[in-house]
Amino acid sequence: MKSVANGTQNTGKLILYGWDNLSTNDGPGVRLALYFKGCSLSCPWCLNPFLQKVNPEIRWKSSRCIHDFECIKECKKKAILNVNNTIIIDEEKCNFCGACWEVCKREGLKPAGDYISTAQIISLVDYEINLQIPPRNITLGGGEPLLQGYPMIELLEKLKNLNINHILFTSCAGIDNQELWKQALKYTDGVLLQLFTLDKEVWQSVSNVPFEIYLRNLNDLVILEKPVYIRIPIVPGFTNSPETIYNLCLFIKKSLPNTKQVEFRGYVPNSSFKNPLFNLKDTNISPDEIIKLCTVAHEIGLKESHWRGNLRNLDNAPLNYSIPDQKMDF
Repeated sequence: MKSVANGTQNTGKLILYGWDNLSTNDGPGVRLALYFKGCSLSCPWCLNPFLQKVNPEIRWKSSRCIHDFECIKECKKKAILNVNNTIIIDEEKCNFCGACWEVCKREGLKPAGDYISTAQIISLVDYEINLQIPPRNITLGGGEPLLQGYPMIELLEKLKNLNINHILFTSCAGIDNQELWKQALKYTDGVLLQLFTLDKEVWQSVSNVPFEIYLRNLNDLVILEKPVYIRIPIVPGFTNSPETIYNLCLFIKKSLPNTKQVEFRGYVPNSSFKNPLFNLKDTNISPDEIIKLCTVAHEIGLKESHWRGNLRNLDNAPLNYSIPDQKMDF
């Protein structure tokens, strides 16, 4: 994934974390995926917590730091501290000028997101999309890109004028502004929906958006007949039980009739940005568990269900792979 690192601060712009011009993980087909800052959730299993806040951040990687502390000397705002050989950024003082990462010799400090205008994004998309073999597809990802507000709607309007076959945006349906939500649905060809719970207590443990608004937004998908591509993270202690998956899949079957596919993502704690709050970071989901959960989905009637991610390889998912004939047992 390419990143943005201009070191400029301009309000009123979108905040882009990076992009992948040949993504196969952000919806059907090969897509240009743009990753925007901000998320409605603070999941303890988040593999990249630098996507959670809307504002740009500076991340420090200890393995690259040579501890010469040139960054501290260079910071005019005195926003960088050395606490027991750990670099701490004071976000209230930092103006994201870029001076610290520019003097960092081994990229121990790097920007996580930067301000970028709609015109710049359109120029980027216009260039990158033409590198794809038609049909050309794009996903506005995150996080929750709609947290950046109406500038995102402006971007969606302008994208409609480009030679793009299929436009998706990712969401967990955690948007409290219903007008914004409906406008986004109007300008897109579908939603890449992150779905992991129908339990009010679980939802409110990871989101400040009221559970009723979450359900309202899911209902809007039905009313507006918007195609949905669902991604379910399979996480130890949260979504890895057959009963949980049965309830989610039954809801999808009965309440989200425009679902085009259901994708199971087995959690693999292999990110350098693992959330320290997640106390199961040394626990993996086995391929056998994923296969069993896929079987649950297939038996309910969600035939376009599959699993993908780092767990899946040629050893456990050969080319002639098919879901085994198993019965639900829970």
